[in-house]
Order: sequence, then structure tokens, then C-alpha cells
Amino acid sequence: MMELGQYLGTNAPRIASLLAQHLGLVLLTAAVAAGAGGVLGFLTSRCPLLEKPVAAAAHLIQTVPRLALIALTVPLLGMGTAPSLGIILVYAVLLVASRTAAGLRAISPDVQETARAMGLTPASILLRIQLPLALPAAMAGVRRAAVAAVGLVTLAAFAGAGGLGQLVAEGLGQGAAGPILAGAVPACLLALGVDGAFAWLEHLSTPLSLGETPLLPASREELLRRRGRRRLAWYATAAGALLLVGFLLLV
Repeated sequence: MMELGQYLGTNAPRIASLLAQHLGLVLLTAAVAAGAGGVLGFLTSRCPLLEKPVAAAAHLIQTVPRLALIALTVPLLGMGTAPSLGIILVYAVLLVASRTAAGLRAISPDVQETARAMGLTPASILLRIQLPLALPAAMAGVRRAAVAAVGLVTLAAFAGAGGLGQLVAEGLGQGAAGPILAGAVPACLLALGVDGAFAWLEHLSTPLSLGETPLLPASREELLRRRGRRRLAWYATAAGALLLVGFLLLV
């Protein structure tokens, strides 16, 4: 721990810069996975021909050890941030797509039939019923993808991608504990922080009706208070994201 303290004291600006770079890659992965994975998951749930190939690809890429996954990109795509980020994005998109498709398929046909009987159009059923009910499953996939991205970006440093893993690689090469701990400890804390943040977003994405106890339905006032808290939480999340982007641009 003394070596870690000494290393932090002399390399704090560099560690902060690598941490910001690491976090930026993780957030980029989560954003792309949420968008592209959500669209692919929706298409998979609508097209039976896509279901098995997407499920097989998601299972395969999650079965392969992550270090081997990163190592395979070097002879195939070369060293650097772009090749490593590409395979990380593929991993994350397939993970979110499989979760989103599963969430959409889990919606009871009776719910959709009831909506049609009430006169809702297919677009209204999709936007007001299907997507809100599938959103928690999709957000669970985004959460898993973001947490996995923290570890994958760390390993990708051995392929020249930068981030906190660069310190670990340097420490292993030098046989020094200080750089290893300076990269590994913040990476572990970052993974815990990312998991907690996305767990909160996953909770916020759960429709209020799913959070009620059937025997104790919430009153109108309680529902309004919940909506107000959730709206405030979303505003706080958006403000935090904007501040984070600004910080990353300044670093």
C-alpha cells in the first residue's frame, strides 16, 4: 500500500486522465449498446429468422473468455483503441439485444389483446404497452453490458486501447506493485459505481404498475408522488450525464 500511495502522489494527473478515458469508453459502449442493441432486440422479437442467430451469437460471445476475446482482435484487426472497442461493442450490443428480445417476448398476449379491444393502434400498443413493459429487461442488459465493459476495457489495454488497464500492463512489465494497484483498484471501484448507477436507472425504468402489490394498490396521490420522484431522478441523471461529458471534454 505504501507503493500505491507513492505512485498516486507522483502520477495523480495521469491516473485521472486514464480514468476519464476508461469511463468515456464504458459510457460510449453503454450508449451504443442501448441504442443498437434495443433496435436489434426489437427486430429479433418481430422476425423469427433472426431469433436463433442472434441468440447463438450472444451465447457464443459470452462463453468465450474475455481475455481470449480481446486477444483474438490483435491478429485479426490489429492493435489500438478502435479494434478493441469494436469487439467490446459487439459483445455489448448482442447482450442488450438478447435481453430486449426476451423482454418483448415475455409480454402476455392477453395484455396485447386487451389493448386492441380498447381500440389502441399497433403503434400505440408498441409505445404505450410493449416498450414500457420490456424496458426493465433492456435496462438489465445495458447494466450488464456496462459492467462487463469496465473489465473488457481494462483487458483491452493489453491490445493498446488505453484506460486504467494501461497502468496494470506497465506494472506487470516492470514487476512493480504501485502501477498495478493504481490501475486495478480504480477499475474495481469504477465497476461497482457503474453497477450501482445502472441499477438505479433499471429501477427507474420499471413501470409503476409493475412495482405495485396487487393486494395493496397505490393511491392516486402516491402514484403522483412516485412519478414526481422518478421525473426528478431522470432530470438529475441527465444533469449528471451532461456534467460528466463536460468533465471528459476538459480532461
